[in-house]
Amino acid sequence: MQKYCNIVKNKLNTLISNMEKNISDFVVDPKRDFVRKSELYFSKTLRFILGMGSQTLGKELVEFYDYDSKMVSVSAIVHRRAKILPAAFQYLFHKFNETFSQTSFFHGYRLYAVDGSDIHIPTDPDDKDTFYRANNDVKGYNLMHLNALYDIMNRRYIDAVLQDSRNENEHSALINMLENIGHIVKALEVISSFKYVVNRDCTVDSSSLVDISCLVVGKSAAYFIEV
Repeated sequence: MQKYCNIVKNKLNTLISNMEKNISDFVVDPKRDFVRKSELYFSKTLRFILGMGSQTLGKELVEFYDYDSKMVSVSAIVHRRAKILPAAFQYLFHKFNETFSQTSFFHGYRLYAVDGSDIHIPTDPDDKDTFYRANNDVKGYNLMHLNALYDIMNRRYIDAVLQDSRNENEHSALINMLENIGHIVKALEVISSFKYVVNRDCTVDSSSLVDISCLVVGKSAAYFIEV
């Protein structure tokens, strides 16, 4: 019997290969980007990005190519990476989720959790919306705020919203992710202290949401179910 990890990997690779057949939807300039034959073709570049860890680009390339003489330079991968639209990763994320059915439920309901966390990104003092420095004697650092929606019963992420750290708003991110789901939801349980209630009647002003019943967001996380 084929190992489940191989099934998952094969489905991901199939999706990436299909994206390459419709590459114009996922690159900055469809008439120029990835049209010439190159060592770093679209699907290979995408797989490299998805497989990256926390090392420097140089070390990541060495690991990816396993010391092969065909290994490209750091500048080459940076150049290629810039040609791929963020929409490509969003498309892959959602399509990959669709290939696996949601089979686990909580008393017949889908059970979701949502929370946010800061993540470090490369230092750039000119990016005022993400840059932090306690005083002029230290280097400083940049942060993005990741808001994630997680399916607890099926153990998978359903959606995510990235925000500049200085402009982060977990409440608006939550509403945005709920709009993307497009289903009716209601609150089940709230962790920590109550911090925010969506309107007094627990509804959201949005044409894409039919109704949100008793949605309350806690200080650290909120749990809710699709009904």
